[in-house]
Amino acid sequence: MKSVCRRFLDSGMTIEAAAVRMNVPEKFVRACVR
Repeated sequence: MKSVCRRFLDSGMTIEAAAVRMNVPEKFVRACVR
């Protein structure tokens, strides 16, 4: 899950867009970034 999250962000997606695409809260995506 974290690797997918990181891949989306590395491809230039915003945190908000990645959260919507993965159907998870933004908080989860922010936790992956750390």
